[in-house]
Parts: sequence; structure tokens; C-alpha cells
Amino acid sequence: MEGFRLYTGNRLEQLVEKLAGLLDRSFHPPLTPEVIVVQSKGMERWLTLKIAEHLGIAMNIRFPFPQTFVEEAFEKVIGRRRSEAFTVEVMTWKIMSLIPQLLHEPAFGLLRAYAQEDYGGGGNNQLKLFQMASRVAWLFDQYMVFRPEMLAQWEQGKTKDEDEYWQSILWREIVASDREGSPLWLKGRLIEEIRRQDRDFDLPERLFIFGISTLPRFFLEIFYALSFRCEVHVFLMNPSREFWGDILSEREKKRLLQKAPRRTSWEDLHMEVGNPLLASWGILGKEFMALLAEFTVEEEEYFTDIGEDTVLTTLQADILHLRNRYENAKKVVDSHDYSVQIHVCHSPLREIEVLYDNLLALFEGDSELLPKDILVMAPEIEDYVPFIKAIFDRGEIPYSIADRRDFLKSPLISTFLQVFSLADGYVGATEVLSFLELPEVRKKFSFTDSDVGIIHSWVRSTGIRWGIDALWRRNLGLPPFQENTWQAGLSRLLMGYAVPGEEKKVIEGILPYDIEGDGAELLGRFLLFGETLFTTLKELSRLRTLQEWSVFLINFVDGFFAAEEEGEGELTLLRKTLLDLAMYEASADFHTPVDKKVIAAWLTQRGEERWASQGFLGGGVTFCSLLPMRSIPFDVIYLLGMNGDAYPRKSWRVAFDLLYRHPQRGDRSRRKDDRYLFLEALLSARKKFIISYIGYDLKDNSIRCPSVLVMELLDYLQSAFILATGGNLLDRIVTKHRLQAVHPEYYRGGRLFSYSGENYEAAVQLFKKSEGKRKEEFFKLRTGEEWNQVTPESLVAFFSDPVRFLFERRLLVKLPDTESLLEDYEPLELGSLDKYNLAQELIERALNGLALKDYYEIARAEGVLPHDMVGKRAYRWLVGEVKYFVKKLQTHVDLNRKSTFKVDFRWEGFHLFGDIPLYDRDFVLYRFAELKPRDYLKAWINLLVLMAAMKRGDISAFLFGKNESWYFEAPVNGEEFLSTLLQLYREGIKKPLKFFPLSSWKYGESVFAKGNSVDKGLEAAAEVWRGKKHSQGEEREGEVANPLLNYLYGVEPPFDEEFKKTAELILKPLFASRRKFKEDESL
Repeated sequence: MEGFRLYTGNRLEQLVEKLAGLLDRSFHPPLTPEVIVVQSKGMERWLTLKIAEHLGIAMNIRFPFPQTFVEEAFEKVIGRRRSEAFTVEVMTWKIMSLIPQLLHEPAFGLLRAYAQEDYGGGGNNQLKLFQMASRVAWLFDQYMVFRPEMLAQWEQGKTKDEDEYWQSILWREIVASDREGSPLWLKGRLIEEIRRQDRDFDLPERLFIFGISTLPRFFLEIFYALSFRCEVHVFLMNPSREFWGDILSEREKKRLLQKAPRRTSWEDLHMEVGNPLLASWGILGKEFMALLAEFTVEEEEYFTDIGEDTVLTTLQADILHLRNRYENAKKVVDSHDYSVQIHVCHSPLREIEVLYDNLLALFEGDSELLPKDILVMAPEIEDYVPFIKAIFDRGEIPYSIADRRDFLKSPLISTFLQVFSLADGYVGATEVLSFLELPEVRKKFSFTDSDVGIIHSWVRSTGIRWGIDALWRRNLGLPPFQENTWQAGLSRLLMGYAVPGEEKKVIEGILPYDIEGDGAELLGRFLLFGETLFTTLKELSRLRTLQEWSVFLINFVDGFFAAEEEGEGELTLLRKTLLDLAMYEASADFHTPVDKKVIAAWLTQRGEERWASQGFLGGGVTFCSLLPMRSIPFDVIYLLGMNGDAYPRKSWRVAFDLLYRHPQRGDRSRRKDDRYLFLEALLSARKKFIISYIGYDLKDNSIRCPSVLVMELLDYLQSAFILATGGNLLDRIVTKHRLQAVHPEYYRGGRLFSYSGENYEAAVQLFKKSEGKRKEEFFKLRTGEEWNQVTPESLVAFFSDPVRFLFERRLLVKLPDTESLLEDYEPLELGSLDKYNLAQELIERALNGLALKDYYEIARAEGVLPHDMVGKRAYRWLVGEVKYFVKKLQTHVDLNRKSTFKVDFRWEGFHLFGDIPLYDRDFVLYRFAELKPRDYLKAWINLLVLMAAMKRGDISAFLFGKNESWYFEAPVNGEEFLSTLLQLYREGIKKPLKFFPLSSWKYGESVFAKGNSVDKGLEAAAEVWRGKKHSQGEEREGEVANPLLNYLYGVEPPFDEEFKKTAELILKPLFASRRKFKEDESL
């Protein structure tokens, strides 16, 4: 029995019950699949579960989208589907081929101005052309659905204005390629064929359309035509049982009053007001209901009365009955009613932290609530994924994430796209080695974590900064220096493999970098990686046809990436996407070679269109984006990111968009969609409707507005409800959260709460700090026999920074090493570290009687010098400085009598061993730099160890710096001082020792060297701890910035008796024995 039937109701549960009843008809052929048209995979999943719940089983059901079903109907009735020529992708390339041929025509002045010049001149103009073509193609796709009558007029040569004229020219060219494949022609032919009585078609006996909030007229006319040959059942959620087609929002009322005669009031117009929330948010649904009214339909209503026990159900009932509470007395609600909640946070991370605690509270308060009963939505869920994973992966609440933009967000795809941007860049060391972080690259070249660490060391040590080679730099318009390029560094590695040896020697302009051990095999894989990447980067500069780009890029993908079995899907998707390029060349008859920027833009555009819908209703809490057709009921619906600048989302239109220029009822708009989505979310919540938004600036705590929809909801709540206790409802509904989850306020039993034990411990420490209490000692490690084996080097490392030594050596905490960071720019001057290392090398050569001028080529080949004459001048200046430094050294110490003393003795339970270099019988340390506390400690500790090992008191330690020189006399109580240091070492490897690299030294220098009071010493140390802002505005970072010290002791200086006593034990004898060379106050 044919016919078009409409079933409306305010609850999807009742509509799906009616659907299940229709499906249960026994006369339907059991082997013929039922067809239910839906608009989302989420609705398909929900319907499957609900039908099975009603009928005991859900099988042999197809769930096509409207477009898919219409294509199938075309094929069954007419014998063909829509031509590929009318897809957005093919139209883009077709239009791109047409525009250059038409730019000379006056009608194309707008496009000509945008292109500015002949597009064939380079990639930038081609990119503009592609962007224009893709936008026009998207518009044509919209016109086919929303303005088919306009396109029909164009095909007859009829246009209304200039923008229609030039667009009609392009449209006719597209239609000319395959007119009978046009959706417009297919639709007209389908309607004609359906009305013929002499033909039967292989159409389903009945067709169901469920949960679709709106459909364009184009599709409705097709479905209505099909209803003459099969039953068409449309199930539509209607927010109100009353007629609401005439109600107007505040904006519509103002617009109408502006058009009315002067002094006309709203009452004079006698227009419907209705529920203000429905009037503001329901425009999309109102227009669709009006569109349906144009067709002859049989309508059945299945509305369900809603109790008004809570704020949420009262809101839903007000909409159902078209009630306006602005005009009535306020409804009194229970003060413990939390059915509607709004949470104000500082950041997306805090939103997720608050969400997690709220969910735990909901589960605790409702034993029947399950994770699968909760839906969490955001305008763009991808923005929240890192925070969701960070918070929910640590807990026990199961969850799934749908609507992810897997293509562009995939590390594999983003790395692939990075190659395109790198081809126009500097190809810096950091950029290139970032590819090694991708598992698919590591697998392809068999790189392990250890391998990557070695490669980083190679790149840093061989002076690689940026640029593939000198020619690459020249092509960027920069001087073609070979130094610090990838070719220079890789040549050093290759030469080091071919000519191993420890002696530094330049061979054919290359300084070999010795490859140790079995590094040759790793070097081969690294060179293959570099050759694959660098060859591709160079080849990307060529123009290619789409077919050629497809082959070239697939070859690169196969040569650069390899995936584990579970990651093969992404590689397959990437290959398939690249294969499409070759197909478009044939379908669009587009054979023009294009630039890499066009291909990169196309890939990005394709990626933005690819969504992964898996994960909806996956058994736990469902996270997804706010997308149309999400009116599925859940016990709890939670909306994230309802920020004023994020929702409703903005849609950008071009000047020649005729939909925007001449709007009609039923047109889609992002803002109307988002308003209706918000309405559907409110109506679909059964127990709780919760909103969160970022209402405070993260930096200055200034107030930020929520979405206008949230503000409208708050206005209605304020006007329509009052608490039974007489208070303001908004004070109960709106919760303002703290900046940090560890704020003590969350554990004081008030409105703010948290279930996090970790955050509780942190909050306790914050509370203690605010009360002036010290942190409790939270560890004291045991030591084994291996920690009694001590070298002079380990003692120096310990006392240079006891806390760092404890964390790195004992707790195995890896701290950032700023000196090991890669650099991406060539040296424009001798850096401080490079200058020091080069100077130390030159000092050694000078002391060994070698000529310093001969070392220039080595320094240049190492890549530490600035390029060309700047580097030569810097080297000559440094050589002069070094010669002066060496001369001063030789006036104080006989450096020709060098030897090594082997330390090997036991001392109070410790075994001290190792080598100490001697000059004559003294310890000598020279540094071409400003002396640091570590240098003084090194000289002092080595002196004490030598005294104990040699049993002599006539030895000294000499310390030479760039600006000053010192020596240490052997103290009378040297053995006692060594015992003290060893005892402090024993304590410091069990728990943190309060001896700090900078502030302890500053305290000791002030008190023990300068003779100041303890208070003045503490004052000087506190300045070093906190840092100091200079008069010029520059700020010197304090020792508190040390992450370990900050973690252990907080912001305030921890200068107690232990701090003072430790500094006294270590530094007082050091300063007492230190002497400055009187004859050389400024070395």
C-alpha cells in the first residue's frame, strides 16, 4: 500500500516503538531487507539496539544515508547513478581547468582580480586557482540540492545578475560532459518514470526515514515521488504538540518591528510569542515542518506528557506545551534540584577534570546510571581528545570517542603533509629528526630508541644545522655555504666510517667523525633515511600531472613508511587517497601539471572531510562532536566548550555565494543547525543536562562570556524559576571552578568537590605551605655496597648539585639536558659553549707545542665557526686570547711535568679509586671561562683526596679562570674535611641534602669569604634563589626555577639551620684554604 505517512512525537522512544510495530508486520517478505534511512551512524546504532529490544532481534535491516538511497533509487528506476562529473572532487579539477580559459572574459573580473596574474606562472597562483575552483565546486554541490530550479534556468541560458552569469558558464561546461548524469536530470526523469503505470521497479515495499531533523526539498520531492510506488514512513521528533510555525524569536520580532510603520507596537501586530527558547533555537525545525506541510501526508501524533518534577523536565514541558513562563508566575523548585547544571572553567583540561568528578558524583548518587547512559558532546571533540585521554585513561570509567578527524589528526598523515611544507623550508635538524618519532618511520628503517639517541648525537656533534646542501641554500636565495648542511654532516659520518681514527685530520675538506663499535650498520640505515627524504624534497619542486603525482607520492609512502598490522589501515587510506588523484585526472579531463602546494591543499581539504564515526554507543561514556541528527535520548547529556566564540559556530561565505545572497526558507546554515542541535540536546536529556564553558581567561582570570544560547537559557531560568528556599536558582545551577584542580577548596566539604586522591595530597601540601608548614620528608633511600665505591669525579658531581645527583643517579629520573638540544641555525658568532670547547682544545695544542693556526680548517670543518670571513676573524681573535691565557698559565705552573696519580684506598667504609692528573705533585685545573662554584669544589675535593691518598701535606691545587686565578693550600685538617664530605655524601644519596649549587655558594661566599653576618649571607642567598630584576628591565632567573628544588621546597627559600650548617661544613674550610694570586688580579 503506497502512501507518505508522517509520525511525529516529542520522544524518540515512542517513535521507535511505533517503528518496531510496523517492522513486526508478518506479511513482509522475510528475506527482503528492510530499509531505514538515517543521517548518522550513531542513529543507526541506537535504532539497532532499540529494535532488538522491542522485537527480540534486529537483523536484515539496511541503514543508508539519504544521498546513498537516492543514488540507489536512480539506478533502480532509471538504470544509472549520478555521474562522477558532478561530485565536488571532480568538479573542482574540472573548474580549475576551465577558469584559465575564461579569465579574459569581462564576466570573470572577480576571479581575475583574485588570481592577479596568469596562473601558470607558479605554485602560488595555481594554489589560488585551486582554492577558487574548490569553493565554486562546493557551491555547485549546494545549488544542486538547494537551488535546482536556478541551475535549470542556467542550462537554458537564463541568469539574473553578473555572479549568476559567470557561474552559469562554468555550470553549463560541467553539464555538457554528461548531462544525463546530472542529479537534476536524474531527479526529473525519476519522477516521470515513477508516474508511469506501465512499469514496475525493484523498489523496497516500504521505506522508513527516521530521526532526520531536516531534509532539503530536493530529497523530499524524490521521497514523495517514491511514495506512489511504495510506503514511505517518516518519523520526526517534534518539540511541541502545539502549532508553532508562527512563533518568532526576539531577533525576528525586532526585524519585523523595524519594517512596520512607525509607532507600531508588538501587540498591534497580534503575532504569536510562544516559548522563547523554542522560538530562538527551533528555526531549522520550524522551516522543515513548513516544508513538509507543502506535501500531502497522513500524519499520526505520538506525544507524551512530561512531568514537571525537575527544572529539566519543566523546561521540556514548557517547550512541549508552547508555554512562556515570562508571562506567568515563577515555578518553585527544590533547592537540591541539580537536573540542569552549568560549570564555568578556565581551560579545556579543567573542563574534563570537572566532567570526570561530576560523572563519579552521578554514579554515586544514582545506582542505576551506567556509563553507556551518558553522552558528552563538544563543538569539535578533537580539541578535547588529549585531555580526555589524559584524565579518563587514568581512571576506571569506560569511554569511547566518535567523530574524530582521524585523517588529519593522524600522526602518520600530519607527518606526510609536513614533507610538503619542509620542501619550501630550511630543512632544519630538529624538523628532520622529528620524523624519527613516528612509529611508521622507525619501523621502515628499523630504528630503535637507542638508535634515535645515537642519531641525535651524530647530528649535534657533526654540526648539522639546516639545509640539504649548498645548492639548497642558494635556491632559497641565501649564500651557498656548505658548512652546517646535512651533506656536510653526513659526509663527516661517511668519512669517519671509511677512515677511522682518533686524530683530528681534514681529508679533502672533510673532518672524519669516528663511528664507534657496530655503528656502521646504523649509519647505513640513517643514510638511507636521509637519501629517501632529501631526494623527495628536491623532487617535490617539479610540476606534475595528477597521475604523475599519484605515482610519485605512493612510491614515497612505500619507501618511507611501514606500519604494524594494527596501523596498516592508515597507510591503506593514504594510498587510496593518493590513488584518487589519478582517477580525477581522467574524470575531470584535467592534464595540466600542478605545483606541490596544490596537492598539499587538496590533501588537507580531503582530510577535513574525512570523519571516523566509530565509537558512538560503544558501551561506555560516549564522546562525540555536536553534529546534526544527534537527537538520541540519554539519561545524561553533557555539553563541553559552550564558549561565546565557539558556539554557535561561524560559517564563512564568499561574496559570490548565491545561497547567502538570496536566502530561502529551508536553506541550511551553521548557526541555525547549531541552535537546533542545542535544542535537541536539551530535549533528549532524561535526567541531567549539564553544560560547561571556559568562562575565565587562563592568564589574567578575566571573565569570558558563554555561548549566546547558554545566556538565553540562563535568562529563561532566572525569569521562570525560584528556589523553594527563596534563593536565586542561578546561584545553585552555576558552579564557578578554580584555576587548578589541586585547590584546597575542593576538599573542604562545600559545593566544590573532587574524588582525586592525587589532587588531595597536592592540596594538603598547598595548605601546609600556606600555613607556613614544611613538607614532610617523603623518602629515605637505602644504600648498597655499590654506593661505597666512590671516584673523585662522582664526589665532584655530587657536591656540584646534590639534589640532581640523587634524582639522576639514584632515582633514575631523566632531566632535560639543554646542552644536548639540536640547533637549527648556523653560528653567526662563536657561541659560549663552542668558544669554550674550542679554546680548551687550543690550550691543549699550545701546551703540547702544536701550531694553533693549523687548527682553523678543523674548526671550520667541525661547523662551530661562523661562515667565511666572520669565522676567520673570530678564530684569529680566539687564538690571541688563548696564547695570552697559556702564557699566564706557564708563569705559575710547570706544565711540562704532567703525570697521572692512581687513587686506590679505603677511607671510613668507602673505597676511593680513580685517576687524578698532576703537574709535578699538584692538581691543576684551567678553564677558559668565568669560574663557577663547581670549579672551586672540583679543585678542593681533588686536593683533599690527594692528601689522603699520598699522606702528604705539601701539595696544592691550582685553579685558573679567564678573569681570575686561585690556589688552595693543603689544610692541616684535610683528612677530617674529607671525612665530613664523605659523611654528607652518604646522607645525600639517601635523601635530599640542603646544599644548593648557587644559593649555598652565595651564602658561604658572603659569610665565610667576606666575613658578613649570617643575616646578610641569607639575604644574598635569597636574592639568588628568587632571581633579580635589573634596572634595565631584564630579569635574572632564580634558583627556584630549578624544577627539582621547586618540587621539593616550593617557592620560598628553604634556608633553615640545616641549610646553614651544611654550607658551613662544606664551604668554610674551602674558603679558609683558598688564596688568590696576588701578582695577577686579572688573569
